[in-house]
Amino acid sequence: MDMLLIQDKAKSTIYQEEDFADIFYFSDRKLAFVEWKRQPTLDEYKRTFSTLIEMVKQNRAFYFLSDVRSQGLVSPEIMKWGIETLNLQKHRTSLKKAAAVMDQNPFQEYYIASTRMAVSGSDCQFATFPTVKEALDWFSE
Repeated sequence: MDMLLIQDKAKSTIYQEEDFADIFYFSDRKLAFVEWKRQPTLDEYKRTFSTLIEMVKQNRAFYFLSDVRSQGLVSPEIMKWGIETLNLQKHRTSLKKAAAVMDQNPFQEYYIASTRMAVSGSDCQFATFPTVKEALDWFSE
């Protein structure tokens, strides 16, 4: 996790701490944050994503940030489930902006391109960044 969020971690509500992903909510920023630590199984991905959706709805979060740098390859099965779920939920949340922090990886690029298509048509803007700081700066614009 980048230093900016580590410093604020004490101010966050922890929704999940697992060996594959941590989920935090920063109420002062209206920010939902997930940090992927390793490649999840389909069940782990579904649990994490479902927790995120409920957290965003419950807190009326405006911003969502996913750090996928350590997530590894996303299986076609996970991608299919995630895209279908995004399509069902994209008009049911308060999100204004969503971002992914990622390395330049062609496999992640494909996953992110699919995510971008899934959220198109909603009021939520989507972008990718190489660092958490750049994503947080974009949320503040």
